[in-house]
Amino acid sequence: MLGQRKIHADVSTDEFHAAWADIPWHQRVLLLLGAPVYGLWLYFTGTRQSIGRRLHTEEVESSGDFERFEHTPELEKMLATTRDLRLVQEVSTAVEAGGSCIGVVYGAAHMRVVSRVLTSKYGYRVVESEWVTVFDYQE
Repeated sequence: MLGQRKIHADVSTDEFHAAWADIPWHQRVLLLLGAPVYGLWLYFTGTRQSIGRRLHTEEVESSGDFERFEHTPELEKMLATTRDLRLVQEVSTAVEAGGSCIGVVYGAAHMRVVSRVLTSKYGYRVVESEWVTVFDYQE
């Protein structure tokens, strides 16, 4: 497995900067100022449980998933849509080239799109799946 070809399927620096430039200036400023404050708040107050609840992802989107970027579609494009499209392109290329074993190391939210493409476009069906726990905590 380690001898197999590995593909970098994320967006390039130039693509990221282009998507970042599409975000309205006031949202960029808010992100640049708010992200460090939020990071410090999480560092000092966040527990494994609180972070785990926030990062929890199900296979099917919830209403919260749809509402998350309701007022910031440009941010969704930068963080999710553009990256999902690139990932789908790379997976499609690998499948069409005859790849029979494809591993995708990406966040769970991005995997929804990959699953949809593999099942609808290529007729794949899920026989087995494995969710890898990044960290565990007591409820």
